[in-house]
Amino acid sequence: MAGMTYRSIETGFWQDNFIISIPFKERAFYLYLLTNPRVSFCGIYELSINLVKTETGLPIADIEKLIDKFQNTYKRIVYSEKSGEIVLVNWLKHNPFNSGLASSTQRKGYENALAKVKDQSLIQWLSADTASVTYPIHTLSPRADIDIDLNTTKLESKNNEENIFKDYAQEDDALYHALTSFDAMRNEMKKPMTSRAKELLLKNLDGLKAKGENITACIEQSVFHNWQGVFAEKKDTMPGNKQQNGAIIPWLDDYVKNIQ
Repeated sequence: MAGMTYRSIETGFWQDNFIISIPFKERAFYLYLLTNPRVSFCGIYELSINLVKTETGLPIADIEKLIDKFQNTYKRIVYSEKSGEIVLVNWLKHNPFNSGLASSTQRKGYENALAKVKDQSLIQWLSADTASVTYPIHTLSPRADIDIDLNTTKLESKNNEENIFKDYAQEDDALYHALTSFDAMRNEMKKPMTSRAKELLLKNLDGLKAKGENITACIEQSVFHNWQGVFAEKKDTMPGNKQQNGAIIPWLDDYVKNIQ
């Protein structure tokens, strides 16, 4: 039909292990998230629950449950209640347009789409190498090094959970306070970390520290913004710093650096 935008989904979608493992209702909803008319060039777009209800015929209660499951269980999306936007996690990292073959027109399209994002904190999920999420658009299969929190056990030691942060921080009281504050924030969000998630968090912190980051500041940044993960410190997002707006960014890496 004239004027329609087309979305490309690999034919292996229906044979993928993750897709096969979930009920058909969830498969259809995920396909809707990937192909609905509002999916932007950069993988971040506004998602109106009422509009989803109209287009899918699903009750609002079911839609909210599905969004929660794909965000907190499957780790395939991040939804911003503040702006009503959704990000398809790691969209650019696995999208073929992110390769060196992308044309200047395609890159310009990404830049324009990124500039329109209301909740700029969502951009980090497009290609950030985090230890808690993945969205491989080509295979749609979770990587072995990604924490999806599906294989945790109820036999985890409560004492180990309480001591893991103290052992990591050792004599650094500020770091220990930051870690426990982050843990408390996750609990208040009703998204508590499992023992495995805590181990991966500390592994992620080791990586940030190796890159010269102040990991205490990185954790405090996440607590300040109610972020579920910990990332390199973004100077413009903390109190007292000014957010840069309106700049034309050559490409995603430069764009992300410019908002840090």
